[in-house]
Amino acid sequence: MTILVFGFVVAFLAVPHRSQAAPGGDQLARARTIRIRNAGTIRVVLGKKREPAAGVRPDRDGWPLVVAADLDGSSAELQDVTPNAQGNKWTLAVAGGRLALDAQRFLPTHVYRVVFRRDRQVVGSALLYLYPPSTPRRSRVDFADGPNEKDSDDGSAPIAPTPKSGL
Repeated sequence: MTILVFGFVVAFLAVPHRSQAAPGGDQLARARTIRIRNAGTIRVVLGKKREPAAGVRPDRDGWPLVVAADLDGSSAELQDVTPNAQGNKWTLAVAGGRLALDAQRFLPTHVYRVVFRRDRQVVGSALLYLYPPSTPRRSRVDFADGPNEKDSDDGSAPIAPTPKSGL
């Protein structure tokens, strides 16, 4: 009987009181995971844990996010959770089921936790990984017949065949 009572007291003391709990932490734990429609599913390493995330590829203006239409009018709170990062926070509005992350505020190869709220209530959350912009794989090389004006002024002669000496 003593062990049972002792175990109950320890369990009771280990659970934080509502006034001690982090604000919104309980809501965030119960929040549904929001699916980002234009993202692929990947796994990211945060600390010692691997977590599922949505990998988003950029376009010309940044990283567009397409979410469900029922999130229209909500706000999205984004926090940089990349290890060894500053942990900056931003709040953006969801309009038309879309959210635009610009390249000035958000960094490629970083992980962001997004919490969607409507009237201060947590609607859902997601973990995002922002892929870096792709580099062009093709390059064009033009071989001109005459000398190019963009050549350096080092006085070198144009490429020409060199006759071989007789042996």
